[in-house]
Amino acid sequence: MAEHRTIARQIEFWVMIERAALDNPDLPIDLIRELLVARAKGISHSTPFVPEGNRS
Repeated sequence: MAEHRTIARQIEFWVMIERAALDNPDLPIDLIRELLVARAKGISHSTPFVPEGNRS
């Protein structure tokens, strides 16, 4: 959980956000943060992307 990170892990997390923001200046910081949090949770908490044309 994000709330239970150590200070060192919290610093590492925000450095990752900063790097991603610098690499993707057109993306909002909140989106970058949410993507990194979702990635950290793992694939078991995610749902696959299905394009609108392929939905049944």
